[in-house]
Amino acid sequence: MTREQHIAWARGRAMEYVNADDWVQAIASLSVDLTKHDETRVRAEIIGEVSVIIARASDPVDAARSWINGLCDALIVRGRELH
Repeated sequence: MTREQHIAWARGRAMEYVNADDWVQAIASLSVDLTKHDETRVRAEIIGEVSVIIARASDPVDAARSWINGLCDALIVRGRELH
């Protein structure tokens, strides 16, 4: 599976949780799935910090959706530079 295909797969799984209003599981799913491909690993501390910020948002589900899409888009464009 290419990096782009893996990111699309991980985003899709995370969005299933977002669409079910389970933003916590969406972030957890994405963070685990991104570790399964050598070119999509993101440092764990980034995920933890983002979770705290999302939890404080007025609409955490929408905040999670935006963050997931932004991270996945950035991984596609910038790739390994985000490590």
